[in-house]
Amino acid sequence: MLCQKCKQQEAVVHLTQIINALMVKFDLCEACAGSFGFPPTTTIEAGSTICSPDVQFAGKLTDLAVALGPNPRFPLLAYDFVRDAVDLGLRTDFRLRRDPSGPPRHISGAQLLLAFRELALQRFGKRARAALADWGILRTEDIGAIIFELVDARLLGKTENDKPEDFTNGYDFREAFPED
Repeated sequence: MLCQKCKQQEAVVHLTQIINALMVKFDLCEACAGSFGFPPTTTIEAGSTICSPDVQFAGKLTDLAVALGPNPRFPLLAYDFVRDAVDLGLRTDFRLRRDPSGPPRHISGAQLLLAFRELALQRFGKRARAALADWGILRTEDIGAIIFELVDARLLGKTENDKPEDFTNGYDFREAFPED
């Protein structure tokens, strides 16, 4: 099983966090577990409190788990990745073509798809399509489904013009994420 965070190395550290009867599991490689503050030889006692520089990452996933409920359609890391793509789209030139009369913190579905592709290639390189497939993201419509689940959970906003169809046939994953 690959690490849920980097999608590059084999997961060798397995963590479970339970908050109010909601269980969030993490399967991490040594490097990513180290970013949580776990040296490879650390034994963690039941009920221990862990503080580390990357505890914010675990907190983000826990917040997602609480907001999305017990049975989200995709893994929590997929939702987190899409939120990172939204942030990238808002910070970069993908946003430059927006309607100047629109809200200041908004990108269109097409702009988000460009940012998503860019982020997937940056993070996963030639493994992007396989990494996304591990999360069940096989086409641009899946990205739209995640966006609108985040909107329904009040973790993202939308305008009256935003609709799931904005993500229909955005690009072909085989062309957007070549493996060779």
